[in-house]
Amino acid sequence: MRYNIKHYKYLDGEELFRKYFEEMGTARSISRLVKWCISRGIKNPLTGKPPTRMGVWKSMWRWALLPENKEKAFDIFKKSLSAEGEFVVVEKWNEYIDSKAVHGLQFGPKKYEEFIKTQ
Repeated sequence: MRYNIKHYKYLDGEELFRKYFEEMGTARSISRLVKWCISRGIKNPLTGKPPTRMGVWKSMWRWALLPENKEKAFDIFKKSLSAEGEFVVVEKWNEYIDSKAVHGLQFGPKKYEEFIKTQ
C-alpha cells in the first residue's frame, strides 16, 4: 500500500533554534528540545503524534539555512557561544552550518555541492 503523506509545517524552526542556542546553554540537547515540545502539547496535526528528534532537528536547521534567516541565525549562534566564553567568527559559522546542510535540507551530493558554492 502506498501512502501519500503531506508534509505539514507545525514546528517553528526559529523558536526551536532560539530555544536550543539561547536558553539551553551548554546543556543543549535535541532530546531535551523534543521533551520541551511535548510539554507544550505540540503534536503533528495530521497524525496526533509528538515531534521526533529528527523532525525537530531538521525544522530548526531548515530555518537557519534559509538565506533570509542566515544572518539572524548567525547572531543567535554567536551570542550563545560568546556567552559561554567562545569567540565565534563567520568562518566557524559557515563550517558549522555547511555540516548541517546536507541533512537539514536533505540534499543529494550534487545539490549539496551547489549549496556550498553559494555560501
